[in-house]
Amino acid sequence: MLGSALTLLCTVGPRYTALADELHTADVDIVVPRTAAAADVRDVIDHTTGVAAVDPHDVLLMDVQIHDFRGTDFAIRAMITDADAPRTLNQTRVLATLGDSGDLYVAQYTARFGQFAPGDRIELQLAGHDESFRIAGVVEEMEFGNAGSQILAFSAPAARFARLECDHPESRMTEYAVRVDAGADPRAVRSRLERALADAGVPVAAAIDCDSVRATRMMVSQLIILILVVFAALVAIISLALCTFHIRNIVETDRTDMGVLKALGYTGAMISRAMMAPYLLVCVGATVIGLALSTLATPAIGSLIALQAGFTFHAQADARAWLITIAALAGVTLLFAWIGVRSLRALQPIEAIRGTDARGRRHAMRALGRIPGNARTAVSLQQAAASPARNLLVGCMAFLMTLLVSFAATLTYNAAVTPDNLYNTLSTETPQVIATPAAGGAMSRPRNASAQSVAYRT
Repeated sequence: MLGSALTLLCTVGPRYTALADELHTADVDIVVPRTAAAADVRDVIDHTTGVAAVDPHDVLLMDVQIHDFRGTDFAIRAMITDADAPRTLNQTRVLATLGDSGDLYVAQYTARFGQFAPGDRIELQLAGHDESFRIAGVVEEMEFGNAGSQILAFSAPAARFARLECDHPESRMTEYAVRVDAGADPRAVRSRLERALADAGVPVAAAIDCDSVRATRMMVSQLIILILVVFAALVAIISLALCTFHIRNIVETDRTDMGVLKALGYTGAMISRAMMAPYLLVCVGATVIGLALSTLATPAIGSLIALQAGFTFHAQADARAWLITIAALAGVTLLFAWIGVRSLRALQPIEAIRGTDARGRRHAMRALGRIPGNARTAVSLQQAAASPARNLLVGCMAFLMTLLVSFAATLTYNAAVTPDNLYNTLSTETPQVIATPAAGGAMSRPRNASAQSVAYRT
């Protein structure tokens, strides 16, 4: 688990950055109504502090419903662009295509999460009317290619885009893709642009920045990494606590032999190293085997991240993650083993051979004849009461193992038996029914409708 978590930590972020740079993703995106996008708007943007370059484009921005999006109606704002228009910023890359036919390109997130493919029909409700499109291809887009930004990207060939503009004049917008100066904070530049446009009386239909988009799209990968690290730590603590307990038992059981070794000239450090070495070797060997097996699990986790984040990612073994994992587990193993053998340094040979401790008490069990009641039960209770630390350790291990088993069972059920549960958890909730009341209408009927779980007013 730790190897998979560190592999994802070392590879997901750099992959996202590489794709964003390759496609020249804008640092800030501002969308204003086309009727307000006069020449002075471009001047306001150009003269805002932190703006390095601007790439304007005509787009359509509207609320849509995607029918049969993984079996439901998915409501979201959609930005439809001209697929044939050249772009300097926010470029796209075609991942799969139908050829020259088709009249709508969809983002990778829409295709994979919504279960669409090139050549399929996709039904969109635009301005209250359903329109059918044939998917021409699937593209990779790093700015609006995920529902986390609350705007989902589509693109249409020039002829189809022109017809959509004629059919939906109220949705005509101008998108200003902005590149900020080196070292400038995209969020601060976005805030300055919004204030400058508001002062100029220009309405802003949408405004996002690359940092916010990245945080949203990387959210699931960070959550998965955190879960894997936490549970890897729990498993390691349980295993190493058992090792420590076992080493302490060996030290107590073979106390006389340890005293003889010390009397023969062996130091406490020498005996400690001899006892710690096997645990270290087993730890390193088991870690290497675990890392090799993690190469089978990590791609599956990576595909889940790619599904939610909406960009191409193929998890592969990372040398840095392997080295950090081996070093971390070896170091923790040495620490716990040292805790188990540290009492050897204070062990006095004479006392160990005689069977007494530093205060002159012998390590002897109570005579069975002096134990009241059933001897077997009394001995068991005496053993339990004699080691509170052992009882605490066993209790903690039972609790942690119960937690791990219940988590693993829940995750397995929701990921393998009913995968839609996990997909819906990692994405925005998609309603099964959307009711739009008439002007002045009330929500009393939907709220009182039978077989209805939750109703929201927006």
